[in-house]
Amino acid sequence: MAPESYSACEEGFLALPPDIWSLGVSLYTFMNKELPFYSENEFELQNKIEEDEFPKLEGFSDIVSNFLAHQSYR
Repeated sequence: MAPESYSACEEGFLALPPDIWSLGVSLYTFMNKELPFYSENEFELQNKIEEDEFPKLEGFSDIVSNFLAHQSYR
């Protein structure tokens, strides 16, 4: 779940940033064969998503690496 989805605000949130974030997570997972964030505890996973940097892909094209580096609207 995108970090924006955890934040409660009166205006709600825009749908596009979480969709872009999810696309980045899916692309990372497909190309790296592992999740960028993982925990067996949902609260800990939420904290990792909100606080940790998105992991870098090593050995992939600059286009893919740049997309993943800039896919977050945080």
